Amino acid sequence: MSCPGCTSTQRLRLIRSIWEQEGTTPTVVAGVVLLVLIVVRRVTAGLRGDLATGAPLSRVLANRALYDRSELQERGLVAI
Repeated sequence: MSCPGCTSTQRLRLIRSIWEQEGTTPTVVAGVVLLVLIVVRRVTAGLRGDLATGAPLSRVLANRALYDRSELQERGLVAI
């Protein structure tokens, strides 16, 4: 499954279309694992700095997972 330059949403759509056509294949499983690893990395990179701002954990995690923005970026302390 090659999709250089794809966003997470595009990768998810590609995985879903393969799954709907062929069922659970090694490609689908690998795609889901890769997507999970990417989301985990997005959520955990620089997490301590965001938590040090005193923002609620749920807000920090939601901003990181859904919008790929840190709390420091949301507050304008770091360039986007």
